[in-house]
Amino acid sequence: MKKAIPLLSILLLGQIALCVYLYSPRGQGVTGNPDLIDFDKTQVDTVRIEDGEKHDVTLLHESGHWTVKEADFLADEDAVTNLLSRLDHLKAGWPVATTAEAADHFKVADQSFVRRLTLSHGDKVLAKLYLGSSPGIRKIYARSDGRNDIHSVSFNAFDANAKTDEWIDKHPLKVAEPKITSIDLPKVKLQRKDKGFELIDLKDGEEMNGDETAALAESLADVPITGLAGTDAKTENGDDLNFSLEIAGQGKRDYRFAKIEHGVDYLLTVSDRKRRFVVSATTVDHIKTFSRDKLVSLRGDGRNDASSTQHKGS
Repeated sequence: MKKAIPLLSILLLGQIALCVYLYSPRGQGVTGNPDLIDFDKTQVDTVRIEDGEKHDVTLLHESGHWTVKEADFLADEDAVTNLLSRLDHLKAGWPVATTAEAADHFKVADQSFVRRLTLSHGDKVLAKLYLGSSPGIRKIYARSDGRNDIHSVSFNAFDANAKTDEWIDKHPLKVAEPKITSIDLPKVKLQRKDKGFELIDLKDGEEMNGDETAALAESLADVPITGLAGTDAKTENGDDLNFSLEIAGQGKRDYRFAKIEHGVDYLLTVSDRKRRFVVSATTVDHIKTFSRDKLVSLRGDGRNDASSTQHKGS
């Protein structure tokens, strides 16, 4: 019997070592730990995200596109795809706790959570995941619905935001730059020519600054939004910036920016869209930098010559 005790101890230590290895990052790569949540991401057509502050957003896949249900607006396809991919790769390592008390403490309980994600296909729930407090940078406690095990996984609650504006397509106004045939900004009107855009009132001795003109066209071809404006959104007196684009196959599109009342961002009204958008002050300020002087230069040393002539005459 005494001889058997050392042997049993060795076997026990071996089993412990094996478990530690299997649940370690290295062991996971070899054996493949079980998925934290088991679902087929190609079957998911509904993603519902809730937080503990009564925010709730539902993403729907219909007619080949992801949409944000609450906004009735296209979703950021890459963001949704990336979320599903990350959830699909979450692995259940060694659990840090398994009790109901721990679920409350780590905020992964049924009624106490930081995020609750429900993945469905039609009316069928494919998976449900609770995300809780964070034990460290880019780490979060997680629990799969119906299980007691709580795990620490590589994830961030911000990547599963429950607010509508975080999921909408931020580039709904994007057009292919080559389709823009003319640009009409305050005091600056450009027409597309063979070599790019050119001021319609370009004077003798002047030439277009190609890099700045290309930068302007690219900026106006894709004006990013930060959110959707409510019907009750109010602005300060008058428009702050207006410009128009002539787009091949679409006609003229007018953009009107007005400072949002008691805010720093701008309300954007677009002539061919029913919805109004919120645009950051940074975007509007950038567009304003494209003055005539920035887009045009004098040929050769003409600018210096002109300055010298003016100086002599004064």
